[in-house]
Amino acid sequence: MTGSTGLLGRKVLRTALGRGWDAVGISRKDAELSDGGAVRKALSKLSPDVVVHTAAWTDVDGCEKDRERAWMVNVEGTRHIAEACREFGAKVVYISTDYVFDGRYGPYGEEVLPHPLNYYGWTKLGGEVAVLSSSEGNLVVRTMVLYGWAEGVRSNFVLWLLENLWEGRRVKVVTDQWGNPTLADDLAEAVLDLLEAGCSGIVNYAGGDFWTRYEMALEVAGRLGVDQGLIVPVRTDQLGQVAKRPLRSGLKTWRAEEILGRRPMGFRKGLTCTLTQMGVEG
Repeated sequence: MTGSTGLLGRKVLRTALGRGWDAVGISRKDAELSDGGAVRKALSKLSPDVVVHTAAWTDVDGCEKDRERAWMVNVEGTRHIAEACREFGAKVVYISTDYVFDGRYGPYGEEVLPHPLNYYGWTKLGGEVAVLSSSEGNLVVRTMVLYGWAEGVRSNFVLWLLENLWEGRRVKVVTDQWGNPTLADDLAEAVLDLLEAGCSGIVNYAGGDFWTRYEMALEVAGRLGVDQGLIVPVRTDQLGQVAKRPLRSGLKTWRAEEILGRRPMGFRKGLTCTLTQMGVEG
C-alpha cells in the first residue's frame, strides 16, 4: 500500500494486519511516485496481489500553484503504479475524491460525469482514468472530508478545529460547503470489505451525514463544551483561496451500502471514535 505514513494509509495498513493479511506499506522514502523506475522496483520486490494507492498530493491550493508537480505526483505517479501492477498481475485500489465534481448539484452518484473546478480535481480525475484504463478489475473509491487521528499524521479539518477550540482561538468556518465527513477508520474498513467482495469500477464511500463545515464545527464545539461563538461563519468567497472549491458537493453511497449491507458511519459517532483515540473520551 502506498502512502503508509498518512492518515488513511496507516488506518488501512493497521486494519489489514488486524485481519491477518500480509500487508506492507510503501512510503515516499521507499519510492518517489513520479519516478516510474523506482515505483516498479519497489513493487517488484513485494510481488503484491493488491496495491491500495492512498498516496497523493492533496494540498488543493498548492496543486493550483504548482501544476507540474501536481500532475507528476497525482497523475503520472498513479499511472506508474497502475502500469507496474498490470505487469505483475496485481489489482489497484485508488482513493479518489469528490473534487472530481464541480459541486453544483451534489450529492453525486457514481454514474455522474465528472467536471472538476480546480487543478487538484483534474489530477485526481486523471488518476482515475489511469487506473480504470489499465485494468477492468481495478477499483476507484471516491471519498471526501476525511478526518481522524493517528499519532504523527498531519492535521485535517476536525483536528484543526479541536486544536483551535481547545485553545480558545476563534476560527473562520464556511457555511456554504456541503459534504459527507468521513472517518478514516470507517473508510479503511470499507476499502478492505470492497476488496473482499471483489468490487471493480467506481464506488463511492463517504460518511453517513450530509453537513456543512459550519455544522461540523458547531458539533465539535458542543462536544468539547466550548463557546460556539468562537466559530465565525463565513462564505467560501471571503477566504481568498487560490483554488475554487465545490460548494454543494457530497457523494451518494447507495452502491456501497448495497454491497456491504451497512451505512457509512455518521459524524457524531466518528467524532466520538476520534476523541476516544486521542484519549479525550472513553
